[in-house]
Amino acid sequence: MKVSKIIVILTVETYRGEKEAIMKKKVLKAGSAILALAIVFGAASLLVKTTETEKENKKTSVNTYIRSIASKEVGIETKQEDQGYHILMNYPKTKNKVINQKLEEFSNHELSSFKDCTPEKDTDEKGSLFQSFETYEFSPDIVSFKFNVMRKSNARVQAENQVITKTYNLKENKELQLSDLFKDKDDLSSIAQNIYEKMVKLQENSNQRAKQVLSAGLQPMEKNFNAFILDNKCLDFFLRPGQVNSSTNLYNKVSVPLSELGEIVKPQILVGDLKEKAKHSKIKIPSAQQVQSKALAHKKLVALTFDDGPDPQTTPRLLSILKKANVPATFFVLGNRLELYPELVKKEHALGNQVGSHTYNHENLPQLPAKQAQDEIKKTSDLMQKTVGIRPQGLRLLTVPQRLKSIKWHKPRLFSGV
Repeated sequence: MKVSKIIVILTVETYRGEKEAIMKKKVLKAGSAILALAIVFGAASLLVKTTETEKENKKTSVNTYIRSIASKEVGIETKQEDQGYHILMNYPKTKNKVINQKLEEFSNHELSSFKDCTPEKDTDEKGSLFQSFETYEFSPDIVSFKFNVMRKSNARVQAENQVITKTYNLKENKELQLSDLFKDKDDLSSIAQNIYEKMVKLQENSNQRAKQVLSAGLQPMEKNFNAFILDNKCLDFFLRPGQVNSSTNLYNKVSVPLSELGEIVKPQILVGDLKEKAKHSKIKIPSAQQVQSKALAHKKLVALTFDDGPDPQTTPRLLSILKKANVPATFFVLGNRLELYPELVKKEHALGNQVGSHTYNHENLPQLPAKQAQDEIKKTSDLMQKTVGIRPQGLRLLTVPQRLKSIKWHKPRLFSGV
């Protein structure tokens, strides 16, 4: 495997003796001036040296402003301007045309936003926009990009740096949000708590003021964790300057091993040997449901359940009442009603309620042949996975018969949390 790197090197000759020392200072000053001009005007480097190595399979683009890391499957596209602005932007090019269009649209949006708030100038005080990226190939289907963006409205002001991340499922032509990785959107609270506990153990985060900053910055909201990548064996977060440490203007990178997230991430995220490592991991971050179940284990509870829906008349009214009272419920839906009103079931789940199966056609399963009974369950389960993105969170039979026949299903998994 080969790596091609272009490394910019500025060489300055050295001399001996007193006169040589004077000459050396002059040459160094000249070298510094040349380097400054190169930074301002994008001049060519004095010496470009190309090296190759067999150790890693990466292609690297390097120049005065920017260093982007692509890979065997990902190339580098460039936007460059020097009229009115200093602009040099790299963005990835994959083998997926739909994703490439999304990546170009992202870069065009960044460029347009920069120009909208930065006056155009033909002097040395031009505004600057530089964008590089790093590639993280998590699996054949999933790739993450970390964009490093630097903006300056003019040459006199301090640069504004930002980290922006994008993760794509190349097979599904889809950008993945953080919630797409989890079995339950509430599981972000477990990850936030885990990060808080780890960071508070650090000496600089042990005082009360630091804990308050940490607690505020790690509230389980997607906006606090939206800069993430899937990096080999970890889920990496890039926390904004000041988000968890008020004394720094740098991003904080926090890595959570995927082997600790077996209870939280969807099965398709545990690629390769990660599934086995998660199974045997000594550290298992609990899901939000597990945390809640433990907290409520010794309390008297009332569970609200509703069957036979959804219904376009009653379900919206019921959801409104539950939301106002901040009370979650469990909806055991019929597969044929789910097929008619998928948006209602999506809303039930989105509002924090559990959604289970009540068979497909409201059949009394013990009275059916085994194959037909299995079809009643499987058809509803598959439809819910396709429509809502989860397996049914439980199965409610029409009646509890005196005689039950137990069947063990292996793959595919028909239920979640059962």
